[in-house]
Amino acid sequence: MQTGALPLTLAHGWKKVPPRATGRRLVWQKDGQWWASDTDFAAPLKLGPVGPLECPLAVNAARDCAYRYHCADWSDRRDTSEIRSVSLVDGKAETLFRLGLNKWAIWLCHYLPKRDYLVGLIATEMPRRADGSVVIQHQLGLFDLNKRRSLLVALPRDCFYPLDVNLQQEWVLFHGVEGFQVVDFKGRRLWRWGPKGLPEGRGGMFHPEHSELAALGGGGIVLIDRQGKLQPVHDRGLNPVWHPAGKQLYFAESSSDLWRWDSETTHTERLLAVAGNRYSEVNRARSPRLTKDGRYAAVTLTRRVRREALPESVGPNTGPSWVEWRAICIIDLVEQEVWQAPGGGLVAWVE
Repeated sequence: MQTGALPLTLAHGWKKVPPRATGRRLVWQKDGQWWASDTDFAAPLKLGPVGPLECPLAVNAARDCAYRYHCADWSDRRDTSEIRSVSLVDGKAETLFRLGLNKWAIWLCHYLPKRDYLVGLIATEMPRRADGSVVIQHQLGLFDLNKRRSLLVALPRDCFYPLDVNLQQEWVLFHGVEGFQVVDFKGRRLWRWGPKGLPEGRGGMFHPEHSELAALGGGGIVLIDRQGKLQPVHDRGLNPVWHPAGKQLYFAESSSDLWRWDSETTHTERLLAVAGNRYSEVNRARSPRLTKDGRYAAVTLTRRVRREALPESVGPNTGPSWVEWRAICIIDLVEQEVWQAPGGGLVAWVE
């Protein structure tokens, strides 16, 4: 096991191997920065700071760039709120869209090749109510990269957190207090589910071949169709992701494991987990990302260790604290091999 690596338990027949190059590039996070590299993580290219908001990247392999939201933090000398393009060749950044300082792109989800658009969720701080309470309005942002124009689309009530976008149908899956709903790019609600009997909205994804079928996660993994017919998959789980062929579903029970469910055999197995991780939790869990051909997956795993409380004589900070170690795991789903490198947070394949 490499120095500083997480101790992993693998499924039967799987093996750990040293990091290797596969000719596949990915973008990943480490030490508060975005990086790009091959899957051996050698000679990474720095792409800039992650920033105070952990927003997903959208990748355009044809232009060899990534799109990311940037906003100011305490280290900045100026106020900024903008969407940038970052070159995957030299790491140089270019501002594409400037947002008002009362607007944030809190979820930049996807690049749409057929439109040459970016799609994101824009949160706008509205004028305060008479009682002083803050009002945040959510809108769907469509960013035309060719014409450098943006359009903000009003959304129905309770479109709080977007889970997935269907690029072909141009639908967005949202979760909110009242359950789940599917909205098109014009802001029209197409249908809704729940919330009774449904998971708590920790991840969701449209089926790659059947657009009116989705996997939902939270207090468990379920499949649901447009009419609301439910099929339980696993009694625990979050962040479900379909294999591109639509036959397997990958998900987590916590931030320290990865599971797979097969739709043909209905068999569920744990592929990998952090060994001896007594204090697993879900808040650090990140969705696995699969390559378009389904050969490789990348996922961040976290090991959480509890420190003992300090004696009162040491100082006022006597409460217990936590230490976390994170690693990015690359999974070869064909050869059943796993390797890892220090890092964590969100990842994206360049393809």
